[in-house]
Amino acid sequence: MTPLRAMSLLTLLLSLTALLRPLSAHNGAVAIAVPVEGIVVDGDLSDWPGEMDWYQISVHDEDSLRESESDLQGEFRAGYNREENAMYFDVEITAEAGIRGCTDQGSHPSR
Repeated sequence: MTPLRAMSLLTLLLSLTALLRPLSAHNGAVAIAVPVEGIVVDGDLSDWPGEMDWYQISVHDEDSLRESESDLQGEFRAGYNREENAMYFDVEITAEAGIRGCTDQGSHPSR
């Protein structure tokens, strides 16, 4: 490759890099999954330990269709069972607005 072609390629790559939008896939927050036993995946969360920590789910407002701060909120807790080689998540989402693409306007469980 000639020096001129290499310089042109480098200039092109640097120009394209300048056009990229910065992404923040990780905000540095860490959630801790705790050992759990007896979890049955059936929608009934009474088998989850009550003393587990809840972690807030962050919503990136510039990508969101939220109308207010309370329009979409979420939190989760995490557990694992080493013997079952399983990881469990309990997620709670609260939304004031309807669900896009959902035609059923009936009641939906909160968890």
